[in-house]
Amino acid sequence: MEYKTTTEDAHLRAEELQWAKILASGNPVYGMLLVLVQKLCTAFHEFEPAWHGGHIKAQSFQFYKDQLVARLDKVIVMARINQLDALNGMRELKYHAEVLDGATSCEALANLTEKIHEVNHVISDALEQAVAGKEIE
Repeated sequence: MEYKTTTEDAHLRAEELQWAKILASGNPVYGMLLVLVQKLCTAFHEFEPAWHGGHIKAQSFQFYKDQLVARLDKVIVMARINQLDALNGMRELKYHAEVLDGATSCEALANLTEKIHEVNHVISDALEQAVAGKEIE
């Protein structure tokens, strides 16, 4: 069965096909890391416009920070216990975890969105390479 993407946008199509390839590889560790890093990226991408759109109160900072820290930590722990913590992109993700831990405002959380998005692409690319049988960087 061939996967049919949900969009005509070339970038989004390529991204969906990459995910499908990783998930179809049959490697549960790669698939779960992909799912967890995508959930992390989505959480940031949902937080940022809500914050900038005035839908989140500054008093909610600690709640959202705790949620994002927990989600990011889950990715890092999952990668570590499954021997993927040396995967290309994980060092950057660990750095962003430290930055997130030190964040003191909702604006600081929102400012991490593109950095998390970029590292998500690096990790997804590394997983795709691993599926293709190339050595994990």
